This record gives sequence, structure tokens and C-alpha cells, in this order.
Amino acid sequence: MISIIHGVRFMKIITFSTRDEIDSPLVKSCQRENLKYINLCRSDYWPSNGFKLYLLFNYLRDLPNEIVCITDAFDVEIYDSEEVIIKKFLEQHCDILFSAEANFYFKNKALKATYLQKYPPGINHYRFLNSGTYIGYSQSIYNFLLAGFKLNKISHTTIDSFLALRSDQYLLSKTFVDLLESGNHDIISKLDYKQELFACSGGRTTFWNFPTISSKQNLYYYRAEHKLLKKMNIAGGERKIRDLKFDPSGQLINVYTQTRPSLIHLPGTGELFEKKIKILKSSKSNSLSVRTAFLTFFICSLAYVTSIFKSIFSPY
Repeated sequence: MISIIHGVRFMKIITFSTRDEIDSPLVKSCQRENLKYINLCRSDYWPSNGFKLYLLFNYLRDLPNEIVCITDAFDVEIYDSEEVIIKKFLEQHCDILFSAEANFYFKNKALKATYLQKYPPGINHYRFLNSGTYIGYSQSIYNFLLAGFKLNKISHTTIDSFLALRSDQYLLSKTFVDLLESGNHDIISKLDYKQELFACSGGRTTFWNFPTISSKQNLYYYRAEHKLLKKMNIAGGERKIRDLKFDPSGQLINVYTQTRPSLIHLPGTGELFEKKIKILKSSKSNSLSVRTAFLTFFICSLAYVTSIFKSIFSPY
């Protein structure tokens, strides 16, 4: 069923999964909120995350100009109705609204430093595009993808061109910056800096909550902590999610921006997603062993001090 709200049609939630997602939080929440849902994967074939863009582009090509919401499959949940989601999107006065996160995930080492400096400054530590949730007019998203393919010399007519593209987020993030830099105003794309529609925990997970000084310092802290934890072989799955919580009525809240997002995305949690949501709803943290608590506090303290110095002396 296609709904018409404020004169704009909103048809479906679009996702990608090679696995049976029937019991996923995303599907259950779509059913609860009476949202139409479609999975564009029809086989087990999945060469890379860039394949998402091939599937999406070819799907949108013949679609009427409707509002569509694209999400990841297993680490996303929806808490609002179609009408609320559309209202929030229309209030942004743009063609495409991407989720915003605090981490700069950019799968191109040769260009990463350049695009980090090129990125718009934003208004808070949610400075960077996250591709796990975004919404827009179907033809605007199609044209945005087409522009990205042309800028990066990717042939959209064959799957082969997408095999080397490891990350959809990389291409979307790069295209977002490139179009802003070019002064192209044919497609108005924005980031949801206040997380009014999309809550995203990217770059805002940690074992110990030290004060955030700036978006720059936060990025360096997140990177340093992640790197040190990996070296010490400590699983990052027990990290606490910052900024997000549920109030006693079950309403999702971003306590930093004081907004009430409609969707939540916890990047990289996978099978731990539902466990993380339960922890957020109970307002309880995972208990750590004495050894893990000591090690993680030491690592996080070292990462925090390092991030302060890097944020002062780094050119970015």
C-alpha cells in the first residue's frame, strides 16, 4: 500500500540481506509500525558492501519519485510511524537526509586524510555520513548515485565495476563531499547532525566515559581506544553506547542533542544488537571482571590523553 501524506508518497523501507531476516528487529518494527518493507537481495551472492549500491541503483531506476528509506538489515530498529518519519524528513528541506555519526569510516587510505580535511565542520561531534540509514526522494537518490559513479569512473551497467568497491559508505561519503565542493545544488543532501530522525552510535562507544572536548578529540579518542583494545585482544563488543537511552515510557532519546530519533542504528553490533538495545532500555551497564576493568581503564586513559594532544597538534 502506498500512503499519501502531505502530498508525498512514502512506499517502503529498503534493506539488503542474504540471510533470513524474518525475525530481525527491523522486520518486527516495520510490522509494528505498519511500514512496507523490501529486501533487495534475492540470493546468497554478496561480493562486497558496494554491491548494495548496484542493487539499489537498478531498483530505483524505474521507481516513481517516492520517498524511500534505506537501512541496514540487522542492526536497525524503527520506533515511529510513517507519518512521523515523513514529517521529520520534510522539515529538513532537502532531497536526501543521511544519518550522521562521530566516526570517519572511509575505506580509501590514499584519500582518507584529504577527505577528512575537506569534510564540512558540522555543528557537533556527529560530523560524518553514515550509510546505515538514510531517506530521500527515490529519483534524487538515483541521481546522487549516478553522480557518484561518474565521479569515480564506476560503470553502473555491470556488476564487475562494484567488485572492488568494499564499502558503500565510502562512495556515498566521498560523493557527498565532492558534490558540496563542486557547488552542485541540483541535489540537496544533508546530514542529520542533531539525530532528529536517525540515532547512530558510530564513534560514540567506549568502555569508560571521559568528557568529550571536541569532534576532533572524540574522533582521535575513538580510534586510539579501538586500536589499543585490538592490540590487547580485548573484545570491543562490551563497549558502552554513549548519548543514547530510552526513557521510562520506551521513548528513544539522544541526551546530547536532546532529540527523539525515530530509528536507531548501532553499527557493527550484528548479533549483539538486541542485547545492546536491552541494556539501553534497562539503563544498566555490563559488569566487567576486575582484570578487564583495570585494563580497559588504563587503555582508555592512555587513548584519552593521546587524543587531547593529537587534537591540539594535528593539522586536521
